[in-house]
Formats: sequence, structure tokens, C-alpha cells
Amino acid sequence: MIPFRFHNPVNVVFGRGAAANVGQEAVQYGRKALLVYGQASLKQSGLYDRLVLSLQQAGVAVVPFGNVQANPLLSHARQGIALAKAEGCDLVVAAGGGSVLDTAKGIAGGAGCDIDPWDVLSKGTPFTTALPLVTVLTVPAAGSEMNCGFVLTDDVASGIKGGGFGGSPVFPKVSILDPETTLSVPPGYMTYACADVMSHLLEKYFTASSTWTPVQDRLIEGLVLAAMECLAAIHADPDALSPREAFMWNATLAWNGLPPCGLGGSTPAHLIEHGLSAVFPRIAHGEGLALIQPTWLRWFAMRSPARPARFARAVFGVDVACDTLAGVEGARRYLDFLARFGGPRDWSGCGVAEADLAAVARSASQLAQVWGMADAYPEPLILEILRMALSANLKPAPADAS
Repeated sequence: MIPFRFHNPVNVVFGRGAAANVGQEAVQYGRKALLVYGQASLKQSGLYDRLVLSLQQAGVAVVPFGNVQANPLLSHARQGIALAKAEGCDLVVAAGGGSVLDTAKGIAGGAGCDIDPWDVLSKGTPFTTALPLVTVLTVPAAGSEMNCGFVLTDDVASGIKGGGFGGSPVFPKVSILDPETTLSVPPGYMTYACADVMSHLLEKYFTASSTWTPVQDRLIEGLVLAAMECLAAIHADPDALSPREAFMWNATLAWNGLPPCGLGGSTPAHLIEHGLSAVFPRIAHGEGLALIQPTWLRWFAMRSPARPARFARAVFGVDVACDTLAGVEGARRYLDFLARFGGPRDWSGCGVAEADLAAVARSASQLAQVWGMADAYPEPLILEILRMALSANLKPAPADAS
């Protein structure tokens, strides 16, 4: 096991109806909040009005800042920074999914000091200070509610989708996890959320540099199995709260930094997906991971089969002696699981053609330079994996496959 330091200062408030208490939590950190949110759904559900009322009743003035889009933009975060400064906001409240929370971190950091969010994402320069951040999660997937990471696309200059860690100042002070806020998320989108959660858990598990890590392995395998069980239950009864409750906490645990401690490893599927959704922002992050991760796993299993084989046996019950064959079968069953609940089986419906792949590979390779992954994943190799994914024909595993 490699040495590590684990620190997570986020105060998590979890429970049904917890969003109603956002004002009581936020007033401990400021009196004028920039309220960051996404598109129409927050208002249509009535949650926006309930949050504003709670904040105002607690004595917190609200400056609204909406229209965060999926695969959020640097230019929009900069607009939020300017608004927060102009209005004298001393607090940021974010209500939404990962895109909203990521934008809010960029705003909180950029408004709290003179460091631009893109300097954090492109140069690894952490924020030195930030406005306090309180989050109300509505789409469990990204894990942004319990870490200091954020993702923005540079729509101003480079076109790169950058992801990185903003440092301790942008850890949320409080993250409110109210499973009732997820009832408006349709089961089909929860499948993409599950793809994101599984990828968060599995990428460093697969690429671990440590060789004997039973604690981390069993923790991650257990969380993956729980995420799969929750997704099946959500599809069986979309209005049931208990599966959404369990999934929400699972998604938070998946990317709060604890499960992969001591593993080492990297995040190649996220790397390639960021290239894909930078070029095609209409592709949601979870959808992109569902398109890429199973093929990447098949590719990896044919080159480094031990960890994929362990996953296939522990999670999918694959009973094949050869590690390579077991790992490849695990990749097939991974894809089959997501497809069973509405995930893509192939790329035919995403509008990406062979001619587009070079631009995707170029974007991902630029990010690889920032992430220190350029040697392991040079542009030609990324293009090879993308072509493999585009042409993949991973048929469903037979019911009695072993």
C-alpha cells in the first residue's frame, strides 16, 4: 500500500427533508448568498422557492445566478465571480447536480481570491481562499458535494474540458443530502449517474499500483454492488425513497477520497470522457462514461488482466480460470448491466462519427498533459481506444455465461 494522507472537512447533513434547513446552515457562514443553480427543473419542482424562503427566513439575502448547463463553462463561472463581487456576496449556496456544484466551486474560489479557476485547472494552482460554500445536492453522481474537485470547459480559448482540485478552501462547509430532492430525476438519468459512480470507484481500483489491498478492494467492490442494487430498485419503483436514499449516500462515498486511499492509480476513462464531452457538450458526463468505460476495461483486461479479472469474479460472478478471458467477460457484463437499464450498448445513437475521433483524442491528450498521464495515454493510444469503442459490438452476456 502506498503512503497517503486523507482529510475531508465537509459537514454532511443527510436525511429526508433536510433541504428545508439550508438557511440555518448557511447563516453560520454569511449573510448574502449567491445562489447558483441550473436550468428550469429546480424552479419547476418548487425546490428553488423553498430554498430561497429558508435562506431569507434565516436572514440570508439571496442573489440568484442560474443557467448552469451540463458540462459547465468557464465563461459562465467567470460571470458568477463578477456578480458575486459586484453584489458583495460573502457566501455561495449551490443547489443542483455536479455541474452546478462544480461551477459554484469555481465561483467561490475566484470570488474569494485573485486566482482564476482556469489557472487552477490548467496549472494546478490551488485557490488560497474562497467564499464559504454550502451545497444542496439534487442529482447524486459526481461526488462534488464532499470533495474540492471541479470541472469546467474552457469555452473562451482552448476548448479543453479541465478537471482538478481547488484545494482546501473550496471544500463545501456544509453539504445537504436530501433524497427527496432526487425524486424528479428520471430512472434513465439515474443509469448515467450509476455509470459515473461506478467509474469513480473502479478506475483507481483497476489501475492500482499497490499489489495487495484487501481493505480497499472489498470496500470498492461492496460499493459497486450496492450501486447496482440501488439502480435496479430505482427502476423497479421510481417513486420509492429508500433506494434513492441509499444511492445518494453511495455516490457521495464513491468520490470523497476515502475508498482509493493507498491504491495509487489513475482515471483514464474520465480523461477520455472529458475529451469526448468537450467536443460534444450535448453528451452528458455519465453517458460518456457509459460509452467509454466498458471498452476501456476490455482494452485494459487484454494488457493487464489481474485487476479486471478480480472485478469480474467479485462483482459479476464470472467463473473463468484465465484472467484475460475473465476480465473481458467482466467488461461485457458491465456494459450489459448498464444497457439493461437504458444505457447505451453502442455509439450509434450519440452522433459521433469516425471523423470526429481525432478531435476528441486531441482534447483528451491535452488534458493528459495537465493530469500527468501523457506518457501512459499519448494521443495515438487514446485514438485507438476511441476507435475500439466506436466499432465495439459487445453483445449481451448469455444468462448462463460462466
